[in-house]
Amino acid sequence: MNCCTYAKVDSNGVVTNLINLNEDEVGDLATLTQMQTGRLKKAGSHVKIGDLYSTEVNDFIDPQPYASWTLNTETKKWQSPLGDPPTLTEDQIVTVTGTENGATYVVSGYTWDEDAYQADNTTGWVYYS
Repeated sequence: MNCCTYAKVDSNGVVTNLINLNEDEVGDLATLTQMQTGRLKKAGSHVKIGDLYSTEVNDFIDPQPYASWTLNTETKKWQSPLGDPPTLTEDQIVTVTGTENGATYVVSGYTWDEDAYQADNTTGWVYYS
């Protein structure tokens, strides 16, 4: 019976390995591994290698996507210094229809441009279509 997933975390807080343990393995192996590494944290199923363990929020978080983004400690999500991207106007929405299933997909939006933000901190969200 699978019990728990543990994340091995390096000295920078980066998840380097995930270990699934059964109930009967948790006591011995978890204690031994924690003593050997000093950094073994119980992780949820959403944690992946490369994620970070933040002591600030006492939880696992995604890596910081851009140097200018800050961690919202309430939501545990990274935020741009300009907030959320602008809402697409009707004129900006570009769609395509799938040939196999006939579904319609929006293929326009905003992406973050760190270089643009560093050059002018009133910009950063860049429209694409």
